Amino acid sequence: HPLNPSKGAEGAGKSFPVPPEKLVESDPDIIVVCPCGLDIPATRREAATLQRAPWWPSLRAVREGRVALVDGDAMFNRPGPRLVDAMEWLASELMGERELAPPSFPVEWLPPGASAPAPMPGPGQKRARELQDIEDLHRCSVEKGQISYIDPSTGYTVFTQLFMLERGWCCGSGCRHCPYGHQNVEPGRSKQINPPITVPGTGCP
Repeated sequence: HPLNPSKGAEGAGKSFPVPPEKLVESDPDIIVVCPCGLDIPATRREAATLQRAPWWPSLRAVREGRVALVDGDAMFNRPGPRLVDAMEWLASELMGERELAPPSFPVEWLPPGASAPAPMPGPGQKRARELQDIEDLHRCSVEKGQISYIDPSTGYTVFTQLFMLERGWCCGSGCRHCPYGHQNVEPGRSKQINPPITVPGTGCP
């Protein structure tokens, strides 16, 4: 891919955050939204965030209805035989021969030019309450020795600081409960995300 060229015999390059301006500049023919760990309903919610971005409607793939939402958790993001189905589906789309795609492949196509409704603004008090709930949920999970919990507002699995400590380093992704203070997050991005929520005195450096 031009945004992440192959390294020859070493295979594909490592994944990394792509700045919106680079994506707009590349103006892709097709966009496949398949976040790691998310099924189709969860991917829909994440796609809505993209659709609200001011640069999103300018993309040719958006205007022409070439944005696919795929169950990345099942098809693209785990090693296994379904990776072959994912490759066959992707090849069928790139070649314009959809009849070659595996039957019942988990994909949804956004309508041409589709945009998401603006989110309803919530009062600051509600946001504060949600943060407090997350803090309480994380603390209880840590006290029980759990490495993850389910976010009640999204249904996503969230790793606790115990998982991060067991891993032993900051991955640079801006994790919600990073015990290393987001030390490997790029400076520009670190200003755009909330500081990590941790339980003091539980192994934090």
